[in-house]
Amino acid sequence: MKHHSLLLLVVLSAPVAVQAQCVYAQDTCAGAVDASTILVNGTLFSTDSYACFYVGPGDSLSVDAINNFIMVESGGKVNVNGVNNVVLAKAGASVAFCGSGYNNFVDHEPGLASQLCMSGNIDIVCAQVTIIGPTGIGERQDAGPVLSWSGDVLSLIHCNPGAVLVEVVDLQGRIVARSPLRSEGSLRLDDLAHGLYTARVPERPDVPPLRFVR
Repeated sequence: MKHHSLLLLVVLSAPVAVQAQCVYAQDTCAGAVDASTILVNGTLFSTDSYACFYVGPGDSLSVDAINNFIMVESGGKVNVNGVNNVVLAKAGASVAFCGSGYNNFVDHEPGLASQLCMSGNIDIVCAQVTIIGPTGIGERQDAGPVLSWSGDVLSLIHCNPGAVLVEVVDLQGRIVARSPLRSEGSLRLDDLAHGLYTARVPERPDVPPLRFVR
């Protein structure tokens, strides 16, 4: 989920229930904070599901929920108990899945400060993790096409005119949805079972695949 310009953000001191809209590109291990992201300030315990979190250096998040996306900077700490949560972590972050949860993912740089309770969860090592945080560090010009996920709707934005074929695949690689989309067009996917999916545009390599949770 990436390629969005950052919007005005307000630091939150308490969890707020939101639909996951932040941006993550699985193929490049890159994430970006947007206006829907919960910014952890100090220590936070949350039972929100389908939300996005940003954990900065020195901050700590504990989540007991499902289908969240969590970005963790070096020096940040996160413990996740639940199902189908995705953690994107920089080197020096602390990541744990201690509890009764399973099928959670952590995409991370080598050199985590600590990594605990991985049994039943999935570990993926990235050569480099990019997190475009609330200060805009790492932000680039937004000119390319991108897939976006919000409120059970998959959208294609910033694409040249003309329809392209969009596919949605599940964790087993099965195509569960396929439809042509034009720029600024959308595809409602509220009939999909809850879980982790990847949207892709096979004929457009310039459109990064989008991992999302429903």
